[in-house]
Amino acid sequence: MCDTRPITFDVDPAQRVRRATFRGVITEPVLLSTYGRLISEPGYDFTLNDLIDMRTVSRLEVGPDAIRQLVDLFAHPGEGATNRCAIVTATDHVFGMARMYEMLSWNSSELIHVFRDIEEAERWLRAADHPPR
Repeated sequence: MCDTRPITFDVDPAQRVRRATFRGVITEPVLLSTYGRLISEPGYDFTLNDLIDMRTVSRLEVGPDAIRQLVDLFAHPGEGATNRCAIVTATDHVFGMARMYEMLSWNSSELIHVFRDIEEAERWLRAADHPPR
């Protein structure tokens, strides 16, 4: 049975990676409510690295205000968590919006980078040392 939700999550505890797969049309309400629910779960681990696979997004109906709201969702001072977030995209529009998220998150504890190649993103997540900002 195929999962038809626009955003799904898997966690690989051995690799300490949470993978989000985005597919189809992603709207602002879907994006914000999905992540709002995710981070409010009792077992949510802010220290896991994130691999966000957006290669199968057919349309991204998300504007700059929603990107700012998403940045605010992950602003948790005092958590002490640091992690990496690799976002993989296939289209220029989605790449541009992901870069906006990366730039607006410049002062968060999350180190974010946008990629076109999934293998490169996975290698970056496995890298032991965080490069200087």
